[in-house]
Amino acid sequence: MFYFNKYFKVLKYVLVFFLMLSLVVACGSPTNLGMKDAGIDFPKDEKGYPKNDIVMINGKSYAINIAKNLDKKVEKEQEMEIDLKGKDNIVDVALPQWSVINYWSMEESLSLISYNIIDFPIDDKDMLEGTSNRVLRFKIKVADDEKTTLIFKWSNVNEMGKAFKDKKADYILKITVSH
Repeated sequence: MFYFNKYFKVLKYVLVFFLMLSLVVACGSPTNLGMKDAGIDFPKDEKGYPKNDIVMINGKSYAINIAKNLDKKVEKEQEMEIDLKGKDNIVDVALPQWSVINYWSMEESLSLISYNIIDFPIDDKDMLEGTSNRVLRFKIKVADDEKTTLIFKWSNVNEMGKAFKDKKADYILKITVSH
């Protein structure tokens, strides 16, 4: 009897050890740390932050004319056109948050399928004050027989909670999608 109690006690510790080990491995996996996040390989700068002047649409990078720093003034609106030719009617748009006090929002009338916030890991020595390591990813269903214009606003966090049309934008990106 003494032998079985000792055996079960050891077995219990072994099981707890393997359970803890599996939790540590699962929590530290690259998908949870934001690396090559959720199937996206967003262009990064030399410190590992997502480049702030790039938008990725269906995995392809496009330049956007947003300020390189907060003091620089640029045009507040940019329009671009993409053609989905023979592809499905899902548009995957990934936008860098860049500033921690700004965020991207999308016009409410669009058919949003999913919205994800992707955090890119940054080394402590490369951390910059006020710069965000996030990419905001929107997956949107568009009509497959007509042109659709996707409108995104880059606004101050003080604009959160307001209707899209009422938000004051620091930058507006319009993407016209055709088939």
